[in-house]
Amino acid sequence: LLVRIPGDLPEINGDSERLAQVFMNLIHNAVKFTPSGGKVEVKASALGEDCLVKVADNGIGISQQDLQRIFQKFFQVDSSSTRQQSGTGLGLAITKQLVTAHGGDLWVSSVWGGGTTFSLTLPFYKHKAQGEGRLRDLGEAVSG
Repeated sequence: LLVRIPGDLPEINGDSERLAQVFMNLIHNAVKFTPSGGKVEVKASALGEDCLVKVADNGIGISQQDLQRIFQKFFQVDSSSTRQQSGTGLGLAITKQLVTAHGGDLWVSSVWGGGTTFSLTLPFYKHKAQGEGRLRDLGEAVSG
């Protein structure tokens, strides 16, 4: 697992517990579907007023047919590797809802047999009126 998050990246705006859930789900899925000796990489960078995060692996990948349904509730990719792993098919649907609720977007690209990349954007923190709390940054949410 490689984590590449620049130290000078601005803070993001959001609920640190829910964002930790987002990142843990994406990283867990990447590890779960990457064979031993494979690579999972988490990268973050600035994209205008948003933070762009990518969770990429060189695992089994997802077919183009299944990519269209990957964020639907209770949908699981039908493959022998998926059947060997337990799950409800809710993780990615919840992850997408959480990212959207934070004003961001989540999408996926994949090649069957060649790995998968989940990309998401989240708005950077903008200072607000006194009394509104500051939230933990992306690095703390991923590692925390």
